[in-house]
Formats: sequence, structure tokens, C-alpha cells
Amino acid sequence: MHLLRTQPGGFVPDDSIADMGQTPAELVILCSGDSSLALLAEAARQ
Repeated sequence: MHLLRTQPGGFVPDDSIADMGQTPAELVILCSGDSSLALLAEAARQ
């Protein structure tokens, strides 16, 4: 489930949370390095 905060601040389950309606992924990768992301993108193509 992906939730987008529409107002700044902490998490409060009210109308300022928008459900993006996305389906769950098999794999989630959290990375900020360009070289790591490029390596993962190349591996996914193979």
C-alpha cells in the first residue's frame, strides 16, 4: 500500500492522507545511489 501525505507533519489517519490505489510489489528497493540503481536496472533487463 502506498500513501501520500498531502499536508506536512506527522502521520495522522485523517483526510490529509491519499491512498494511491497501487497494488503491492514483489520487491521494494530503497536506494539513493545512482550506480546501485543503474546496476539493478541492468540486472532487471537480463
